[in-house]
Amino acid sequence: MGGKQSKVYSDSSKILSVALDPTSGFHTTLSTRLLLNQTAYADACALHVLHKFPPNVIVDSNELKDRGFVFELQGPADLELPVVAVEQTDVWLLLNLNASSTFKEIKEVGEDDGGGAREITVNVPLHMRYSEPTMGGPSHEQVPIEPPRAFWACPADPSLSHLPESLPDVPAELHTAFALASPRFNLIPPADGVELRPMTMRVPAGDLTHLPLVQIGTAAVVFLAAGWLTRRIYVASQALRAAHEKKEE
Repeated sequence: MGGKQSKVYSDSSKILSVALDPTSGFHTTLSTRLLLNQTAYADACALHVLHKFPPNVIVDSNELKDRGFVFELQGPADLELPVVAVEQTDVWLLLNLNASSTFKEIKEVGEDDGGGAREITVNVPLHMRYSEPTMGGPSHEQVPIEPPRAFWACPADPSLSHLPESLPDVPAELHTAFALASPRFNLIPPADGVELRPMTMRVPAGDLTHLPLVQIGTAAVVFLAAGWLTRRIYVASQALRAAHEKKEE
């Protein structure tokens, strides 16, 4: 009698594009388009997207939960502090797309229904921290944003012995922190002609040379507002007084 035949794993899934929109300001969205072809990986493995950001970037865990993501997050997580007040370590975000309610179509890729390829778009909202003000420095800070990595995390199987047992350029402690216990990883490459390059976010920066003008402007606005409010109170009181005197007559 023959032994149990191992499933033959093959995959032609691709990363179609990675884009940042907008590329200036304090709020943006990083979009990753994936083409998932019908494959045994979709049956047996979990699809992940791994992001690495500098400490300038804020990832709001509550916002991700509201969007149906299942994820692990490591790095500075405070939503209010400027970049100079947080630990200068990278922010790592691991998305488990199989478990995320937003991407039910992933499970359809491996079905034997002739469904073929599925295209999904992973939209991650990002927010920028305030940079440290400078004296006469540039008006914007250039924050680099690396493209993410997409991969299948797969179980032990003789057909997967050719796959690496760890993710390249990912610290070993992150494998433990993210509970990446799967023994094999299959990275999804970019599509032909697609080059995944680092992107740049232009974040407005404070200039201390503007401080005196801002202080004068703030004081002037407060003074004018107080004067307007005093005037309105006086006019209202005079109207009430006149109405009261007329009523007494």
